[in-house]
Amino acid sequence: MPDLSFSNGDMKRYNDWKSYLRSNGILIPQKEHFANYASLPTLCRLRPILAVLEPETIGPMRSAISELAAEKNAKRASRAKGGKKGVVRQVSVEKDELPSDWQATIARLYSECENQSGDSIDFDSESDLSTLPWSTVRDAEYVLCMIAKACIKRNTKVSLKSETIAYWIQDARDRGCGARGLSCQIGKIRSFVLQHQGQKSKLAKKLSRLRKQYNGLAAKEPKRKARLLLTNPNDIGKVLLRAEELLDEARGAPLGLFHRIKLFLDAAALALPIVAPLRISDLHRLEVGVHLIRHSDGWEMDIETQKTGDEYHRSLLWPEITPFLDALIMEDAPGRNIEAGYTARIGTPIFSRDNGRTGLTGDWISDVWFKHFGCGAHIVRTLWHEEVFDENSSKTYIALELCGQKDPKTANQYLVRDMRKRNFQKGKQLRSNYRKRVQATSVS
Repeated sequence: MPDLSFSNGDMKRYNDWKSYLRSNGILIPQKEHFANYASLPTLCRLRPILAVLEPETIGPMRSAISELAAEKNAKRASRAKGGKKGVVRQVSVEKDELPSDWQATIARLYSECENQSGDSIDFDSESDLSTLPWSTVRDAEYVLCMIAKACIKRNTKVSLKSETIAYWIQDARDRGCGARGLSCQIGKIRSFVLQHQGQKSKLAKKLSRLRKQYNGLAAKEPKRKARLLLTNPNDIGKVLLRAEELLDEARGAPLGLFHRIKLFLDAAALALPIVAPLRISDLHRLEVGVHLIRHSDGWEMDIETQKTGDEYHRSLLWPEITPFLDALIMEDAPGRNIEAGYTARIGTPIFSRDNGRTGLTGDWISDVWFKHFGCGAHIVRTLWHEEVFDENSSKTYIALELCGQKDPKTANQYLVRDMRKRNFQKGKQLRSNYRKRVQATSVS
């Protein structure tokens, strides 16, 4: 029965929509039916009515509204005169403001990345064997944008030389960038310089020495992760509780609004690394039906990790994650049917704001974690090692397997760390026992 609180205009819109469905023989409306039915403003006015009267249709409607809004914003941006859309960059310039020769090298490196990941690898070419990873090219590009900004700030010609590198480092240090972060960024820009200036580049050799210096400084600085664990200790249970709070908040939000989808996404971004504590480079690549497979009793995960190329397989993820992943599939599904939603999303990123058309990045996952816990998702891997050690200090291998850490070097680092912990605790206990014996002797 129609809600009598709706106005005559609202009911007229609702009846017109129902008439459209009947005249076209549509039983379960899909995204394209909403897009073909009316303009963006009309759909936005119809949305709160259907959210009450036919909530099962809201998913496809939200997707249609999202796509129409994106098209509208794209057209508006193309007519803009002057300025750039978005927040003005404070510490870097835009990519298209870089010198043309830098841009040409960057474009070549991105092209090589695409060839390396496709079927067109030339095994006779030496350049393919030294192709930089896409993430390194992206990070180097951003460092170049910061170097250019540092030059412009000082009214100096934008160029790559020792002085301009020093300008950039000075600005970074003033912003509070630590030695460990600078060492990493220097390594990225050195990789670019080798590709841009050649293997005999004098600047690349200077950057290599500079990176070693900052590596030495970094060794004396406590890691941000370690500082966080000391000043703001968290545990696995606290993270999962926060994820469940966001899930409940999402369920109570109005249907069809982006705010509801955002809450579901944030909740899943916190919960999934708990159940499958992978690196962010793997988490943001997860695709429905490819890496995440839905069964009648839950979800399966199967992915080749990007950093090591190892297979990470979990035949059945813990049931705690099921409502989080199901919500991401069901929210935009026709009839809010999990099977229909899953079928439609096969081959699409699980983390997506537009029903799988585009995926969210690893940076987005980091932002969610920083928002709620003040650190990146990588902290979960450390938390799991702490959790396992506290439960049974001899079973480090459980955390290693859960985190997909099969590299012998990594495993040995954790084993050595835990051995030191056990020895320290044993020594502490022995000292305590000795002190008690001394006190007992002195009393007698």
